[in-house]
Amino acid sequence: MPWYRCAIMLHYLQHIGKCVLLCLLLCPAVSHAQSFYFTGGFKDSTGTLIPFVNIKLRSNQLLYQAGSGGEFGISAFVSTDTATCYAEGFDTTQIVLMHGKYQQVVLRYNATMLQKAKLESRLSSLSMAPQQKQHVTEIATGNGESYNEIVPNHFTNTSAFPSVGFVPNNNHASYSNIRRFIAHSTQVPPNAVRIEELWNYFNLQLPQAQPGDSSMGMASALSVCPWNANHLLLMLNVVAPKIPVENLPPANMVFLIDNSGSMEENNRLPLLKNGFKKLVEHLRPQDRVAIVTYGGSPGIMLPPISGQYKDSIRAAIDALIAGGATAGSNGIQLAYELATTNALDSGVNKVILATDGDFNMGITEDEALERLIKAYRHTGVTLSCLGVGMGNYKDSKIEVLAKMGNGNFAYLDTEEEAQKVMVQELTENLYHVAADASIHVYFDSSVMQQYKLVGYDNRKQALANNTLLLNGANIGSGQTIVAMLEIVPKGNASIQTPLQGSWELQYKCLLRDSVQIAHNVPFTAVPMALPLADTAFKKATTLAWYGQLLRQATPQQPVSFTDVMTLAAQCFAAENKSDAGFLQLLQQTQQVYNPAPIQQRWRKKRKTK
Repeated sequence: MPWYRCAIMLHYLQHIGKCVLLCLLLCPAVSHAQSFYFTGGFKDSTGTLIPFVNIKLRSNQLLYQAGSGGEFGISAFVSTDTATCYAEGFDTTQIVLMHGKYQQVVLRYNATMLQKAKLESRLSSLSMAPQQKQHVTEIATGNGESYNEIVPNHFTNTSAFPSVGFVPNNNHASYSNIRRFIAHSTQVPPNAVRIEELWNYFNLQLPQAQPGDSSMGMASALSVCPWNANHLLLMLNVVAPKIPVENLPPANMVFLIDNSGSMEENNRLPLLKNGFKKLVEHLRPQDRVAIVTYGGSPGIMLPPISGQYKDSIRAAIDALIAGGATAGSNGIQLAYELATTNALDSGVNKVILATDGDFNMGITEDEALERLIKAYRHTGVTLSCLGVGMGNYKDSKIEVLAKMGNGNFAYLDTEEEAQKVMVQELTENLYHVAADASIHVYFDSSVMQQYKLVGYDNRKQALANNTLLLNGANIGSGQTIVAMLEIVPKGNASIQTPLQGSWELQYKCLLRDSVQIAHNVPFTAVPMALPLADTAFKKATTLAWYGQLLRQATPQQPVSFTDVMTLAAQCFAAENKSDAGFLQLLQQTQQVYNPAPIQQRWRKKRKTK
């Protein structure tokens, strides 16, 4: 029996009579009766071996896994058994296993995998050279932090690839992480800047993007590009319907909290404890919460308990103390097992991992961690991640965990950010209205010469890793998605020539029994001058420009942050808290990247006295 199942069982034994303990003690005697052995292997319809297929036996309900060569061998209590077999991208299959008979199993690709294969072919229009695929690496910053390397998108010829597809990103960890660097008067590592996550932070919405009760709002806008007057910017905007509070289903949550020795500082475990206690205030009696920790070794700090017992939950959070090694993988296993054991059939089942990402015990390799999480994807339990800390913060690891777990990823740098993520945005982060979402854009090549995605550079990583590529995105209640494309008109087309084409949002609507929807919206638009554009468009443009400058990825000569600040003043309102925060961030960024000469700063100080 796996250790994490033992941990859960032993915890519940504390609340059960001695007779159950006696039964458990008798289990070893039963184990001597294991004289049967099941063997077999997995292939797809082409005869290609399928590694790491999950196998669940009916007789003992335990989970096993085939090896990297696609084969398995399982000791059993019985000579014949039924097994459920599943792997990412394949139909779940039931087979009969017999002692002494090698079972060759052929798994069929499921409909979702075939649909995603179409997305893969469209993503190839990002035109990544073969040698660039090897650039997908983890980059250390020199201070112990690590980030996935970003390979910027390049312009693609519309004549060769008149369509492009990509998976939306619903995280916003990058914005608050950038703010942390600037607050410490430190330049931001280029690979820490994910432009799409800057848009996500501000929940931008074009006026035309009005969602229905169960349908997505979709709108587009076109204007002149401020960093290249000969180019255009096309903004795509998706707005999800908001589930009324009274209709929110119950939630089954496991708080998986890293309380290892590296979490002792105030901006780590103490910050998380305050954030989780704020979340607890908004729990309902129908919600369930459990707490798993993994400082040194994983353990159940609090068994599943109703949200009405807020004092007990807060007391368990207050009792957390930092110490020990970081056995993150073991904690993840235990949290998933606890969440699946107590899963709600008609509710939300989620593990919330809070960590600095510095795993140094148990499974620490990224690929092995990905396989660990993939093994639980079929259960419907999602994994969201909260990153904290600085110095040994592993953004690269936490980002991948959230992607593989079909969850969100946020970075907490202040108490205010914890309030925003864990209270104000709780509904959109916890309750999804769409799954497996992807966006596809179709252009008229007669008036367009080239295009490139602004942001979404990490989709290049998807080309080097089919697992990341083929995972569509979840979209939360009331959440907004923004994408922008920089467009080069054809030589015979003026900047005022109407842009023609369409874009499509494909997703499973969770408000309609997961029915598959493909919503196609045509666009024919003449670009407007940027000062006349909608506020949401100007905000998105400002944030994209800011992000490109931070990454030093602008195609033209370097542009001062002063121009970005001028555009920001036209659309970010000083009376709005989030807007005012960005305006202040811009001022601080200018000081970090373009510090005034010492003599000028001295004169400025003299004036203020």
